[in-house]
Amino acid sequence: MEVQQLLTWIIGTFTGLGVLLAGLGYGYGQFKKGVKAVDSETIDSLQVQLDTFKGEMTLLKNDNEELRKDNKELVATNNKLQGQMETYKEIAQNQNPELKELLSVLAKTVPPLIEAQRYCQKHNLSLAK
Repeated sequence: MEVQQLLTWIIGTFTGLGVLLAGLGYGYGQFKKGVKAVDSETIDSLQVQLDTFKGEMTLLKNDNEELRKDNKELVATNNKLQGQMETYKEIAQNQNPELKELLSVLAKTVPPLIEAQRYCQKHNLSLAK
């Protein structure tokens, strides 16, 4: 009988160890499966974010190109106006004394004439009577 009990104990022990190992293997398999599912979800989420950032980058690139184009146009306009200003400055600096005198007289007489015209318009009067 002792041999039978020993044999039963050995078979029971090995059966228990087998069930334990099977349970551990099943648990490990489920854990790895879960990790893969989480990794898949993370990858999908990151891919969506990447696509969004690529779209934003394209929009920013287009905006940058438009701003560069506008900047070139503004620089060209500025250079043109700068040239005109330099021309007018040279003309103003190189005037003869008679023209300077005339401009000085006009600068003194025009503002009172404008004031008189406004006064007459306000009171429905005419200067040419």
